Amino acid sequence: MDKQIKEHYPQCVANDCLWHSNLEHIFIKDEEANKCIQVADSSIAHFTIENKEEKNVSLLAIDKCVFNDQSGHKKCDFAFYDADTFAFVEIKDTSKRKSSKKKQAKKQLETTLQHFLSKINFTGYQLRVIISWRYRPTRPAATTAMQSARLEFLENYGALLTEGNSFVLK
Repeated sequence: MDKQIKEHYPQCVANDCLWHSNLEHIFIKDEEANKCIQVADSSIAHFTIENKEEKNVSLLAIDKCVFNDQSGHKKCDFAFYDADTFAFVEIKDTSKRKSSKKKQAKKQLETTLQHFLSKINFTGYQLRVIISWRYRPTRPAATTAMQSARLEFLENYGALLTEGNSFVLK
Protein backbone atom coordinates (compact mmCIF):
# COMPACT_ATOMS: atom_id res chain seq x y z
CA MET A 1 0.00 0.00 0.00
CA ASP A 2 2.85 2.43 0.79
CA LYS A 3 4.12 1.98 -2.77
CA GLN A 4 0.72 2.81 -4.31
CA ILE A 5 0.29 5.88 -2.13
CA LYS A 6 3.78 7.21 -2.91
CA GLU A 7 3.23 6.54 -6.62
CA HIS A 8 -0.15 8.30 -6.86
CA TYR A 9 0.52 10.99 -4.24
CA PRO A 10 4.24 11.83 -4.57
CA GLN A 11 3.72 14.97 -2.48
CA CYS A 12 3.32 12.71 0.57
CA VAL A 13 7.07 12.01 0.42
CA ALA A 14 8.08 15.65 -0.10
CA ASN A 15 5.70 16.85 2.65
CA ASP A 16 6.51 14.00 5.07
CA CYS A 17 2.86 12.91 5.20
CA LEU A 18 3.45 9.18 5.62
CA TRP A 19 4.98 7.57 8.70
CA HIS A 20 4.84 4.28 10.58
CA SER A 21 4.36 3.22 14.19
CA ASN A 22 4.17 -0.05 16.05
CA LEU A 23 3.29 1.37 19.46
CA GLU A 24 0.51 -0.24 21.48
CA HIS A 25 -1.30 3.12 21.73
CA ILE A 26 -0.90 5.53 18.82
CA PHE A 27 -2.13 9.02 19.69
CA ILE A 28 -3.03 11.45 16.89
CA LYS A 29 -3.54 15.18 17.28
CA ASP A 30 -5.17 17.43 14.70
CA GLU A 31 -3.06 20.55 14.59
CA GLU A 32 -5.30 23.53 13.78
CA ALA A 33 -3.20 25.17 11.07
CA ASN A 34 -1.09 22.15 10.19
CA LYS A 35 -1.29 18.46 9.39
CA CYS A 36 -2.21 15.75 11.89
CA ILE A 37 0.70 14.50 13.94
CA GLN A 38 1.48 11.64 16.28
CA VAL A 39 1.92 12.68 19.92
CA ALA A 40 3.14 10.86 23.03
CA ASP A 41 0.61 12.35 25.47
CA SER A 42 -2.90 10.87 25.43
CA SER A 43 -4.34 13.95 27.15
CA ILE A 44 -3.73 16.12 24.06
CA ALA A 45 -4.65 13.45 21.48
CA HIS A 46 -7.86 13.68 19.47
CA PHE A 47 -7.81 10.09 18.22
CA THR A 48 -6.26 6.86 19.50
CA ILE A 49 -5.37 3.71 17.60
CA GLU A 50 -5.31 0.73 19.96
CA ASN A 51 -2.63 -1.55 18.55
CA LYS A 52 -2.45 -4.35 21.15
CA GLU A 53 -0.46 -6.68 18.91
CA GLU A 54 1.99 -3.84 18.13
CA LYS A 55 1.55 -4.31 14.39
CA ASN A 56 3.25 -1.99 11.94
CA VAL A 57 0.68 0.75 11.27
CA SER A 58 1.07 3.31 8.51
CA LEU A 59 -0.32 6.80 9.09
CA LEU A 60 -1.05 9.32 6.36
CA ALA A 61 -1.73 13.01 7.02
CA ILE A 62 -4.20 14.04 4.31
CA ASP A 63 -5.51 17.55 5.08
CA LYS A 64 -2.75 20.16 4.86
CA CYS A 65 -0.29 17.53 3.66
CA VAL A 66 -1.33 15.24 0.80
CA PHE A 67 -3.86 17.95 -0.13
CA ASN A 68 -3.49 21.61 0.77
CA ASP A 69 -6.25 24.17 1.28
CA GLN A 70 -6.07 25.14 -2.41
CA SER A 71 -6.88 21.59 -3.61
CA GLY A 72 -10.45 22.60 -4.43
CA HIS A 73 -12.22 19.76 -2.65
CA LYS A 74 -13.17 18.62 0.83
CA LYS A 75 -10.84 16.17 2.52
CA CYS A 76 -10.60 14.28 5.78
CA ASP A 77 -7.80 14.79 8.30
CA PHE A 78 -5.81 11.56 8.08
CA ALA A 79 -5.83 7.84 7.31
CA PHE A 80 -4.21 4.81 8.88
CA TYR A 81 -3.76 1.25 7.70
CA ASP A 82 -2.21 -2.10 8.43
CA ALA A 83 -2.22 -5.27 6.32
CA ASP A 84 -5.99 -5.73 6.68
CA THR A 85 -7.69 -2.40 7.42
CA PHE A 86 -7.58 1.02 5.75
CA ALA A 87 -9.39 3.79 7.67
CA PHE A 88 -10.06 7.43 6.82
CA VAL A 89 -10.67 9.72 9.82
CA GLU A 90 -12.27 13.15 10.11
CA ILE A 91 -11.81 14.89 13.47
CA LYS A 92 -14.49 17.42 14.39
CA ASP A 93 -13.80 20.16 16.92
CA THR A 94 -17.13 20.56 18.62
CA SER A 95 -18.72 19.82 21.97
CA LYS A 96 -22.02 18.82 20.35
CA ARG A 97 -22.86 16.37 17.59
CA LYS A 98 -24.81 18.84 15.47
CA SER A 99 -26.31 17.44 12.29
CA SER A 100 -24.54 20.13 10.25
CA LYS A 101 -21.16 18.98 11.61
CA LYS A 102 -22.02 15.35 10.84
CA LYS A 103 -23.04 16.26 7.28
CA GLN A 104 -19.80 18.17 6.80
CA ALA A 105 -17.74 15.26 8.17
CA LYS A 106 -19.55 12.73 5.97
CA LYS A 107 -18.92 14.91 2.90
CA GLN A 108 -15.22 15.26 3.75
CA LEU A 109 -14.91 11.50 4.20
CA GLU A 110 -16.86 10.76 1.04
CA THR A 111 -14.87 13.07 -1.24
CA THR A 112 -11.57 11.78 0.17
CA LEU A 113 -12.69 8.17 -0.26
CA GLN A 114 -13.83 8.83 -3.85
CA HIS A 115 -10.49 10.44 -4.68
CA PHE A 116 -8.48 7.55 -3.23
CA LEU A 117 -10.73 4.89 -4.81
CA SER A 118 -10.05 6.45 -8.22
CA LYS A 119 -6.30 5.89 -7.78
CA ILE A 120 -5.63 3.16 -5.20
CA ASN A 121 -6.47 -0.55 -5.32
CA PHE A 122 -8.03 -1.47 -1.97
CA THR A 123 -8.56 -5.16 -2.78
CA GLY A 124 -8.04 -7.21 0.39
CA TYR A 125 -8.56 -4.26 2.74
CA GLN A 126 -11.54 -3.63 4.98
CA LEU A 127 -12.39 0.03 4.33
CA ARG A 128 -13.45 2.20 7.27
CA VAL A 129 -14.52 5.83 7.52
CA ILE A 130 -14.60 7.33 11.00
CA ILE A 131 -16.07 10.56 12.32
CA SER A 132 -14.13 11.42 15.46
CA TRP A 133 -15.35 13.99 17.97
CA ARG A 134 -12.67 15.71 20.04
CA TYR A 135 -14.70 15.38 23.21
CA ARG A 136 -15.42 12.06 24.90
CA PRO A 137 -19.15 11.32 24.50
CA THR A 138 -21.04 9.87 27.45
CA ARG A 139 -23.26 7.78 25.21
CA PRO A 140 -23.36 6.87 21.53
CA ALA A 141 -25.94 8.59 19.36
CA ALA A 142 -27.42 6.41 16.63
CA THR A 143 -29.72 8.69 14.66
CA THR A 144 -31.76 7.66 11.65
CA ALA A 145 -29.62 9.95 9.48
CA MET A 146 -26.45 8.28 10.73
CA GLN A 147 -27.88 4.82 10.10
CA SER A 148 -28.79 5.90 6.55
CA ALA A 149 -25.27 7.27 6.03
CA ARG A 150 -23.76 3.98 7.23
CA LEU A 151 -25.85 2.10 4.68
CA GLU A 152 -24.89 4.54 1.89
CA PHE A 153 -21.15 4.21 2.60
CA LEU A 154 -21.45 0.43 2.72
CA GLU A 155 -23.50 0.14 -0.48
CA ASN A 156 -21.67 2.81 -2.49
CA TYR A 157 -18.07 2.25 -1.39
CA GLY A 158 -17.90 -0.97 0.61
CA ALA A 159 -16.78 1.11 3.61
CA LEU A 160 -17.99 0.89 7.19
CA LEU A 161 -18.89 4.29 8.71
CA THR A 162 -18.50 4.65 12.49
CA GLU A 163 -18.14 7.38 15.08
CA GLY A 164 -15.63 7.49 17.92
CA ASN A 165 -12.29 8.78 19.13
CA SER A 166 -10.52 5.44 18.98
CA PHE A 167 -10.15 2.35 16.87
CA VAL A 168 -9.00 -1.09 17.97
CA LEU A 169 -6.88 -2.90 15.39
CA LYS A 170 -7.46 -6.64 15.27
